[in-house]
Amino acid sequence: MANRMEHQVGIKAESSYNTPVTVDRFVPYLDGTEGNWDTRQRQGQGVMVSTRRGFRGDRRVLPIGQGEVVIKAEAGSRQFGLLLEAAAGAGTVTAITGGSLQLFTPSIPGTVMPKSYTIQLAKVRNDGTVDTETFGGCTAVSAEIECPEDDILTVQVTFDARSYQTGVPLAVASYTAASYLFDHSQGAAGVGGTLVAPTTTTLASGLTPFGAIRSWKLEWEQNADIERWVLGGRNQPTVGILEPEFTADVEYNDTTLRTAYLAGTGLPVTVTHTTTEVVGSGNSQLQVAIPQLFLESPVTPGMADETAVVGITGKVTYNNTHDLFYIGYRTADTAL
Repeated sequence: MANRMEHQVGIKAESSYNTPVTVDRFVPYLDGTEGNWDTRQRQGQGVMVSTRRGFRGDRRVLPIGQGEVVIKAEAGSRQFGLLLEAAAGAGTVTAITGGSLQLFTPSIPGTVMPKSYTIQLAKVRNDGTVDTETFGGCTAVSAEIECPEDDILTVQVTFDARSYQTGVPLAVASYTAASYLFDHSQGAAGVGGTLVAPTTTTLASGLTPFGAIRSWKLEWEQNADIERWVLGGRNQPTVGILEPEFTADVEYNDTTLRTAYLAGTGLPVTVTHTTTEVVGSGNSQLQVAIPQLFLESPVTPGMADETAVVGITGKVTYNNTHDLFYIGYRTADTAL
């Protein structure tokens, strides 16, 4: 018998698409996490002689269903690389003193995401009974990393699911007690200047410190084709062009952003959050680096008695040299 605090979400990469495995990586359950399965039932439309003026229930078809799973989690300094890789698509793990530097980008080979996942959700009923739902063939189709004003960073990944089971035993969850959370208070931003791109052992650097960002979010769609229905099944979604979008609320303290918008100039941007947890010669960190961001809205404040704040929106584009964006994760973990 469980209590209402024992919802659970686990995930693991599959060796091949839609070959479910036993999940072994867990993130604390957060509101916004959900899993749904659409049975896609079809009703025969042929009319048969009847005095009841309705379609017959024995002329319904139960085809292959389709699922969607959303994992939303607070960004932690350990056991978080797997979810970051799922969100971005590609990643490397390089050993450093005290742990590893994990670097993730959307630059994937081929036409499908490199990995699919099995995701298991434990949903607790009001009476304490646990319903277990296991989704197989989960392909990440969109994601976002967000730092709300004066709050904890979150990562949200939406998956398309190929299969669904209710009879799989619940995996025993295990969490890293020493994981630190990445928080708004630990952040620092850089805007403009010359980006020194991240490597497998170092995070991005070189930008001009910018102390005006109140909140930020990077979100992207994989433009996945989830409608690949073939006779007897559905093929793994292919993915298309990315159009990542960066939004932020920024104090109107100077004209850096306005100047770039008026000139149609792309800006490099980094946001880096650093905990007090020691990892080798430094600390655990989570960084988003955008080599080229074009603002898409005028940078003008509204009229108010409060501090002037503007909301900005920008498109992330390819600068012919770097990846579209990088997610750097300095962690005490030695593997995903």
